[in-house]
Amino acid sequence: MSEKDRREIERVTREELLEAARYSEIVFQSAGVAARQVAEGRYQATVSGNLSLHGVTREFEIDTVALVEGDELRAQGGFTLRLTDFNIRPISVAGGLLKLKDEVKLSFDILAHASGE
Repeated sequence: MSEKDRREIERVTREELLEAARYSEIVFQSAGVAARQVAEGRYQATVSGNLSLHGVTREFEIDTVALVEGDELRAQGGFTLRLTDFNIRPISVAGGLLKLKDEVKLSFDILAHASGE
């Protein structure tokens, strides 16, 4: 993929797909966590709450694995969402080189350290 195509994909994603100038934030507000210990320092958790994206808010659950070791907490997980559930229409970019499907898989890996206070 050329640098020009890469820039065009970023522009279309920002301006046309997500409409970032109009919808500048994506917010997940947790309403609760259900967790169970599965091993020493390892937890399986489901975080429930509201996901606000592109001006639409939907209830959402995110499955997470949390690892606790000393003063560190690492949370890893992922989820799938449908763009059309958030009034986002799938698009194609760079003359059809990239076609975005309605279903998008997202993942995260968060590392937190205790502040020592």
